[in-house]
Amino acid sequence: MRTALSIGFVALLAACAGATPRPRGEGALQGRWQGSFQHDGIREPVSVELAEEKSVWDGRFSTRDNSMTLESVRVSGNNVHFELPGEGVFEGAAAGDTLAGSVSGQVSGSFSLKRTDDDWTPYPFGP
Repeated sequence: MRTALSIGFVALLAACAGATPRPRGEGALQGRWQGSFQHDGIREPVSVELAEEKSVWDGRFSTRDNSMTLESVRVSGNNVHFELPGEGVFEGAAAGDTLAGSVSGQVSGSFSLKRTDDDWTPYPFGP
């Protein structure tokens, strides 16, 4: 019994050793985030893509109807700030694979996103 338990424990450790953890810090916010934007009683599915190159952040905000470039993208630790022209200012914080926060400005509300590695499209059944 002890031998089987020891073999199982060693196999578990070997499996965990090969797993690569998600990056921590500011680079951890890079990637695709998918979820919803709640405003004016409406819950709208959205996707946010954040990218960093040479300490400069940029991104895109996509809905079913359109895709827009984010402005004033700033990341500090797990906190993120970006602006969507004509919509508002998004302020949020990441915790693991979730990113959530509030929206203020012309439109006020909140957003809640989960990290996804899948290719996201606002047209799941084609354009």
